[in-house]
Amino acid sequence: MRHAVGLATVGVAALVLVAVFFAAISGMPLPAGDQDYFLPVASVYAETGALRHPFFSPIAGNRDNEMVWHGWLMPVLQGLAAGPGYETSLVPGVVLAAVLVMAWAALLGRAALVGVPILLALFLYQLGRPEQVASATLLLLAVAWRLRWGHIPVAGLAIGLTGIAAPVVGVAAGLVEAVRLAEAHGRIAALAPRVAAVAAIALAVAAGVTVQAGPVPLADWIAGLEAHAAMIAGRDDTAGLLHYALFQPRMPGVAVHLALLVLWLGTIWRDRGPGWWLAPAAALLGWVWFTALRLPPTIYNATALIPLVLVLVAQTRSPATRPLLLIGAVAGWIAIGLAGRDAVVGLRGGADPQALRAALATLPPGARVRTDSVAFAMIAREVLGPARVLHGAMPGEAAFRLIPQAYSGRPAPEVPPSACLRIATFHPVPLKDWAFGLTGPCD
Repeated sequence: MRHAVGLATVGVAALVLVAVFFAAISGMPLPAGDQDYFLPVASVYAETGALRHPFFSPIAGNRDNEMVWHGWLMPVLQGLAAGPGYETSLVPGVVLAAVLVMAWAALLGRAALVGVPILLALFLYQLGRPEQVASATLLLLAVAWRLRWGHIPVAGLAIGLTGIAAPVVGVAAGLVEAVRLAEAHGRIAALAPRVAAVAAIALAVAAGVTVQAGPVPLADWIAGLEAHAAMIAGRDDTAGLLHYALFQPRMPGVAVHLALLVLWLGTIWRDRGPGWWLAPAAALLGWVWFTALRLPPTIYNATALIPLVLVLVAQTRSPATRPLLLIGAVAGWIAIGLAGRDAVVGLRGGADPQALRAALATLPPGARVRTDSVAFAMIAREVLGPARVLHGAMPGEAAFRLIPQAYSGRPAPEVPPSACLRIATFHPVPLKDWAFGLTGPCD
């Protein structure tokens, strides 16, 4: 029975990955969300070698829109793998998701049966985001936990690389490693030098790789991270925790996975009692709260720890582990089903990126395009050149304006009669960026 369920799990996961892969090759749908901050940077890097966003920056005073406010590893690797073409920019992420599912499942052993749907849902949720690359670098940390010799340098390397992929996740991974070291070496005389060694190696890796291979100067990167941290600390959009923790369509049940993190810490208390491990454990929980749960839209910072948590709880014995993993697996299958549905709908119909390119090619020489959609703006940029594409909603600055029509549950609204060209489609599911109209005078 277990063998049959395992084969079914692998088969369904493979089918969904194939559907998402072909949808990514076809160029639809591109996500509209935080990916808008990262995928354009990768495209520009592939084109020019500069790590900058073509349209905006989340931190003030960043005149060149340099991406110094987050980890730089993902856009560099993404740019090298995908090239400057934007509509197929999800393809490397889909391939990486398949590799990561297999690699992490191998580390889970017998728990892989319930781990696969959780992992696949997570890595599809992370498409186009730095946390997916962090999930790859964290593999090194999970491997380090299995080493009898060389644990300290490999763990430091893993945490340092995670830091240049996603700094918030790097700090959290460092705290997880500190808890594990404190669990294994309870006396402070044995614990302190080991924690210090891991931290020193991690910092040296992050700084050294940035200096030697990074696309931005180390000092600029640190200043950008500080500015972004100050901006995040000042945010007050604290509503919606229940939605983000339980009911996100693309990653439901995050609260279950965080409960597994607490369960792991609880088993340490049960087996070891109070000790020095409580200090990094408290810091870890505080970090997760401040960087993820305090601002529910940033809960993706906590989800990046899910693979590590699965490996940790797979090694523990607690009556609560199995039901929590089963609930997490059910939530993962829901997310996978939604991803597969969107991929199939995207393959069967909707706006073809080539149709958008053909529409843009009909514009008079010198006409400019303004659009609220980053995906449309990036494709228009390839057709018309950077100088003829504007991003934002301010009217009156362009002879032509591209209007994306986001999912509303109703047929797409009519394009104004003055339109000289109309290309409009509607999807029954929220494929946000692939309904569009081109409006403007027909001079």
